[in-house]
Amino acid sequence: MRIKILLSAMLALSVGMFAACKQDDPVKPYVPGQKDKVGVFDYAVLGATQHPRLLMNESDFETLKDKVENKASLYPELVKAHNLALSLADASLNDNTPITHTLEGIRMLAQSRLALQRLSSCAYAWKLTGRKDYLEKVKSDLETVLSFEDWNMSKHALDAFEMALGVALAYDWCYSDLDEAMKLKVHKVFVSHIFNVYQNDSFRTATNNHNQVCYAGLVAAAIVLYEKDKNICYSAIEDAIKMNKPCQVLEYSPDGLYPEGYGYWNYGTTFETIMIAALYKIFGNAGGLDVQGFKESGEWINFMTGAVDEPFNYADCNSSEFSVAYPLWWMAAHYGQPSLLFDELRKLNSGKFIKERLSVLLPCWMNNIGFGLSDLRAPDKTVWSGEGENAVVLIRNGWTFGPTDTYLGIKAGTANVSHGHMDAGSFVYDAGGVRWSSDLGPESYTKGEAAYKDFWNYAQTSNRWKIFRLNNYSHSTLTVNDALHVSKGVATISNVSVVTGDQGATVDLSPVLSNQLESASRTFRLKGNVLEITDILKASNGFPAEVQWRMMTSAGVTPGSTSETLTKYGKTLILRAESSSSAISPEYTKWAASGTDSVDSANPGMTIAGYVFTMPAGASVTMTTKLILQ
Repeated sequence: MRIKILLSAMLALSVGMFAACKQDDPVKPYVPGQKDKVGVFDYAVLGATQHPRLLMNESDFETLKDKVENKASLYPELVKAHNLALSLADASLNDNTPITHTLEGIRMLAQSRLALQRLSSCAYAWKLTGRKDYLEKVKSDLETVLSFEDWNMSKHALDAFEMALGVALAYDWCYSDLDEAMKLKVHKVFVSHIFNVYQNDSFRTATNNHNQVCYAGLVAAAIVLYEKDKNICYSAIEDAIKMNKPCQVLEYSPDGLYPEGYGYWNYGTTFETIMIAALYKIFGNAGGLDVQGFKESGEWINFMTGAVDEPFNYADCNSSEFSVAYPLWWMAAHYGQPSLLFDELRKLNSGKFIKERLSVLLPCWMNNIGFGLSDLRAPDKTVWSGEGENAVVLIRNGWTFGPTDTYLGIKAGTANVSHGHMDAGSFVYDAGGVRWSSDLGPESYTKGEAAYKDFWNYAQTSNRWKIFRLNNYSHSTLTVNDALHVSKGVATISNVSVVTGDQGATVDLSPVLSNQLESASRTFRLKGNVLEITDILKASNGFPAEVQWRMMTSAGVTPGSTSETLTKYGKTLILRAESSSSAISPEYTKWAASGTDSVDSANPGMTIAGYVFTMPAGASVTMTTKLILQ
């Protein structure tokens, strides 16, 4: 009930805020020196702020340079981050790949991201080293992207705004070293490619990562160009405050759980944090964009990495995503939460951070940390639970990320959400240094979009659900009568236990299995080296129910008459089910981890373990499954 009330309240807030932001309620023209109409920002401050001013000012760059050049022994972690950013700059400097106006399907995103990487990293390296070759690379790449006829706003807005962020950082950080002709080009292109064409784009009313990424690029452009075009930049910032906040509420409130999953938290929240940090830097506040749940999402993302160093990658998220959680470095400093960085510091020191297009954020935000990094403690909590559109419970028995740690990620929620899958009731499970239950992650967007116009439609009849990785057949959950889950059904979580030795929760699966069962619940309990999953099911009166208990795994699977054996890395896991009814018994089997749709990718090395059983019409059964690590 609580989740339904919460979602209704959030929807009402969203609708109300959107209604207040219609096109017929335009932002009022800027009056020099005024505060805006709600008194949040004093634009006179922005007008008086010198370049650089986007995320970093001249004093910040000088402090950072002093730390890495003269006080390196006191800031070893910052030096590592700085060197990572410089290595990206060197790679960009030596990269002669042309940046072109080339589309892959509807996207120019690969080109925009290449530009963002090269412009930001070389601008950073110029500020920190003074080497002219970095500056010349910035100028050359600016000339290229400013010559494009557009930045693909009409087809895929993300392309335009990732490009805008790269240009904004380069323009701002290298401002005093660009000639007036170049500055004029930036001004004209920002107006023609961004400011004059964004108002009717769908990202403005989106409540997903698109809204966050696009408004971050828009605000960055507005901040750096402000003194050149006050009216248009003022209007852009005000529009961002109005239209981004409803998205923030739905993405983070009440407790920080990001419905689009691990990878999209990093994408959307990184850009959101860029916008929030930029506003704080200029105005001392973010206009209320750091809503309840925003800073709390840092704790959630820490719990999303399992014991085997793989994330809980539900929705369209990859299992191998190990990019830096950039927002945590800003959040830890801004909110005074050192424990957010425990796992980040481990990954930094173990060399797991790779060069990527936003590597410059790491030293920039680490530069603000006012506490020691050498003695960070692991979080005290071992269970995290959160509500929202895609409720989860995350359980671990330790933070060593070694073979003695156990990790369980439990998924409830709905398929009818941005990047959603039919995965309610699914789980990932790590024990003994092995991920026994896995999630395959996303299917290729390009292939899906090429095959089906309704690839991004989440309705029950959408062709999206023909795709194996996206439907329930590929997930570690129940499938009944070989049918799809109910796409609009919302599975909820209750009975969360934080008791050591009996951690777990219950998922009400009735809403997603309502077409096949009268009721269904699934209770997880982690008890030492045993994971116990209890499914309490009641068949509909009108027809029997054939139930498939499925678990996606990369282990070898050997079905037996009384149990099933899984093996990997020399470890063994026994899967054994007990029925409450002598008339309903499990038959152990395995399925190929593959689909039959033309879009389906191969999944080498994967198998679906489990069993089947049949319930007569109207029958009830409790099936208790134990996963026992030998």
